[in-house]
Amino acid sequence: MYDNIRGAVREVLDPGTLAYVILLHFEADECGGMDRFLECAPDSALACSAASVQLILSGWNHRGRVEGHCDGEVIDLGKHKLRFLETSRPRDRSPA
Repeated sequence: MYDNIRGAVREVLDPGTLAYVILLHFEADECGGMDRFLECAPDSALACSAASVQLILSGWNHRGRVEGHCDGEVIDLGKHKLRFLETSRPRDRSPA
């Protein structure tokens, strides 16, 4: 499955040109191939919430740059700016 995703991304852009790969939230089952993707983007920084940094560093064999951002911090991309906003985790809405 990962090879299909990597191929689809490469149809749009070369991952090696990315300055940042941004994780909106960290769940191991949803980010399982991220370490492989980051190998295709060796000069990029992995940007995530400050809370995710320890999970990433303890669970992946990632040797690249990891930036943990707190609520309100901004990444300036030149033409665009990205602001990190902490939100609460959705409550379980399953029927009782």
